[in-house]
Amino acid sequence: MKQSLLVLVLIISILIIANSKQKRSRTQRNKYLIEEGYCQNTRNCRVPEGYEVDHVVPLFAGGEDMPSNMQLLTKGQHKEKTKLDRKLYDW
Repeated sequence: MKQSLLVLVLIISILIIANSKQKRSRTQRNKYLIEEGYCQNTRNCRVPEGYEVDHVVPLFAGGEDMPSNMQLLTKGQHKEKTKLDRKLYDW
């Protein structure tokens, strides 16, 4: 019985975490790329090769999925920043 309850609590915890993950908006990402001069319109917006769009304040920490909270980082920089963010925000 205790083991079944523990498994149930674990499953519920995983579902809560999965559902709390904020979705990223391609539209907002494209707005950011247009504002920064990386593309002219939303039809041909692509992140420059070797780079990724990062949220300055991570979505999991309550950051908004808005161009004002975005920056372009190299893939390596983004990976390192994500590690630091997870430590900083205890995620």
